Amino acid sequence: MGGPFKFGLSYPAIGRMFGGRDHTTALYSVSKIEAERNSEASVAQEFIARKILMREKAHQYRELARSRVGADV
Repeated sequence: MGGPFKFGLSYPAIGRMFGGRDHTTALYSVSKIEAERNSEASVAQEFIARKILMREKAHQYRELARSRVGADV
């Protein structure tokens, strides 16, 4: 399975990470980027950069979620 699921995140989680966007916006964005990634080399390079950013944000998001759960215990 592709898209954000490679990072263990749902579309709603991706939307929240990028400014509280709706899950449909995240879905559309992922689809558009994946389609463009296959058509241009510069887009492929941009995709790699954003993939790295996505991994970093996913890590931060998980750490924040863990800290909030730990604070509630």
